[in-house]
Amino acid sequence: MSEDKTKINILGNTKHREIKKNKFRILDITKNTENTQYVKRLQEIKTSLDKALDKAKFGYKLNTFYASTMPLDTKSYNILYINPKNALEELKNCDKINLYNIKLSEKTKAIALTNIAYYDNTNKTLPLGMDLSDKILMDMSKQKLELKKQKLFRINQEIDEMEAKTKIICVYEYEAIYVEG
Repeated sequence: MSEDKTKINILGNTKHREIKKNKFRILDITKNTENTQYVKRLQEIKTSLDKALDKAKFGYKLNTFYASTMPLDTKSYNILYINPKNALEELKNCDKINLYNIKLSEKTKAIALTNIAYYDNTNKTLPLGMDLSDKILMDMSKQKLELKKQKLFRINQEIDEMEAKTKIICVYEYEAIYVEG
């Protein structure tokens, strides 16, 4: 007997029979893949992403967030979050965090990582939306960022009854303007 891989899952209060995507199959890599093949495959994927982003029309004004301990990288792709709490979650153990609030316009070219990014939709049962993630992929090199505000927060975090730690969060508010070409 063959294994039934189309078990019913629930996503966004909707049942579906889709299979999670395999990142190794998408990348077309195995344990025997040579470095040159891997680099070539990554370049092909970057070219595909560039084409997809050129065609993408986000169509919404939206506040997005990016958290880092380093200055904002404006020369490459970045994953931005819709929820600032999710952006900060990855850096919860850091004492100093830069939180970038990037306001996107309707003309911004970005790709929302919706449910279809994580599941194959061969059975056509996948619910539309962003139930798994609130991430957005954007090529920062195609954006002109204008700094609008800058604030500094200090947050006390209680470790136990006798010990507390202070976190510093520097918030930078930018407005993103898409640059053609």
